[in-house]
Amino acid sequence: MMSRIRPIAICVIEDRDRLFVFEARDPTTGALFYRPLGGEIEFGELGADCVARELREES
Repeated sequence: MMSRIRPIAICVIEDRDRLFVFEARDPTTGALFYRPLGGEIEFGELGADCVARELREES
C-alpha cells in the first residue's frame, strides 16, 4: 500500500510560558498525548481557513 502525504495546518497559541494544545488518547495504546490544534487541509482550502475551521471543530 502506498502512503500518501497529508498537508496539514497547525496553530500554536502561546500565552507567556504556556501553550494551548489538544489532549487525546491513542486509540491503540491508550496513551495520553498532546498536540497543537489543527488538522488536514481540504482540497482548495487555504491554511488559515483550515486552522479557523479546526479551531471551531475542536473547541
